[in-house]
Amino acid sequence: MQRIEDGLEKGTIDVYFGLIRNPEREKKCIFVEPLYTINYILIARADDNAVINSIDDLRKVTQNTKILTVGGSSIVSYIKSLGLQADSEGADVSNNLDKLIVGRARFMIYQDLALFHDMNSPKYKNKFKIIPLTLHKEDLWLVFSKNSNETYRRDIQTVIKKLKASGEWDKIIH
Repeated sequence: MQRIEDGLEKGTIDVYFGLIRNPEREKKCIFVEPLYTINYILIARADDNAVINSIDDLRKVTQNTKILTVGGSSIVSYIKSLGLQADSEGADVSNNLDKLIVGRARFMIYQDLALFHDMNSPKYKNKFKIIPLTLHKEDLWLVFSKNSNETYRRDIQTVIKKLKASGEWDKIIH
């Protein structure tokens, strides 16, 4: 994400679809429209017998171990805020799924869309399960460089608002 933020700030990237909004980023670029919401989910290997009904249960089960997530993700600070340890050394989802398969960790937390995409690939199909635990949600936004053309920004935002109003946006996102 740092590459995207730098590009938006320098103006080498005009627009980005799907960035999490925070005060630091608001200083660098223009957040225009929320696009969709991601849900962070907890997964384990399909053969794991963990019974986790609350964050307290998760704390007990992972007392001296780390929970995998993707490096550079905003979820790292959320995991730490829960009093849990995060292992964010994995560069991407598949790297972390490989770690789960070989037992280098027991759990992973990451965003649903990315996890579902990789978990449904032939390499990982039926090897993991979702632990039904309510975690964090975040909106991903349409973001523009402060150097981008105002008319361009307004036109794209207008198109997205029309798609949302017509119901077509949901078909695109899902």
